[in-house]
Amino acid sequence: MAWDDEDCAASEGCQLWGECAAGDLPLPIPEEDRMRHRTCWPAAPCNTSLGEEGVNACAEIGLCRADAGRCIADDIGACERSEACLETGACALYEGECWRQVGNGSECSSGGSLDDVCGAFGFCELVDGLYCQTGTDGHCDGSFLCQTFGECYAHDGECWARPEVTQTVD
Repeated sequence: MAWDDEDCAASEGCQLWGECAAGDLPLPIPEEDRMRHRTCWPAAPCNTSLGEEGVNACAEIGLCRADAGRCIADDIGACERSEACLETGACALYEGECWRQVGNGSECSSGGSLDDVCGAFGFCELVDGLYCQTGTDGHCDGSFLCQTFGECYAHDGECWARPEVTQTVD
């Protein structure tokens, strides 16, 4: 996970999309029993072009509020006005991001293609009756994230790279 901004600064996400600010996943209930979920977010200012690809976190993906140097979503209206809402249906606010709500959950099933959310991101399990997320390492296996970036470990609803553990012998 990204523990500080220096970790993010060294990432491809920072270079390409301006995801240069480390931060925890904003949870609606601070004492909610979830594991630590620290990742790179688009860096403030939120309504400007960031990275080599010129991503505008607010206009494109609804992350319009600066919070500790990073851009998060905290307003359903910002999600609804974003390009992600218009293009992919990511119009619902959920844990600091704009997500696409699902209908009957069939959207979480793999169609055997990297174009669906299960095949691309490992989002194969219906959560809270509203969203597709990762539930097991098996959901990550075979996904685009696993094949391309080695993100094959399920953690807090997403696929992540498994940490390497090294031991030293004295």
